[in-house]
Amino acid sequence: MNKYSALTVRTIVALLIAGVATAAFAGPAAAAGTGRASCGHANGTGPSGTVTFSGCTNFPHTGGSGTTPEITLGESGGESTIEWAAGRGTTTISVTWAPPSKPHGAPCPTGAFESDGTGTVTADTGFASSIAIGGTVMLKVCISSSFGLTLEPNTRFKF
Repeated sequence: MNKYSALTVRTIVALLIAGVATAAFAGPAAAAGTGRASCGHANGTGPSGTVTFSGCTNFPHTGGSGTTPEITLGESGGESTIEWAAGRGTTTISVTWAPPSKPHGAPCPTGAFESDGTGTVTADTGFASSIAIGGTVMLKVCISSSFGLTLEPNTRFKF
């Protein structure tokens, strides 16, 4: 007779399955604070208005897109919190802006101002907590005369 009973084998299999399930759904704690992401599109209004980011990498942690209810433009900058799609969490960034250029053409549309933002990730929650706190934030935006805000063509919002 085999020294392992059918009950013992089933118990071992059940424990293995439970361990794999726990590891698979552990979420952000397993890789907290080491990741990076970027978004290829931004659309919104400034100087203090809603901006939606889309085409974002690190899909398991960003859901591919996010929205911030306020992004503060201007040299003093400020903090903005991005809420990621599908309840993936939030990322808070602190950004300082270069003075906007005079309206000109390329790379921004004719008549739009160009401004570069740099800063750091200051906090994150949920699945987004895999994004590194203290990581560098960089983005180049075009601002229309009506304060419409988009990413400069062929650039990405990196964080």
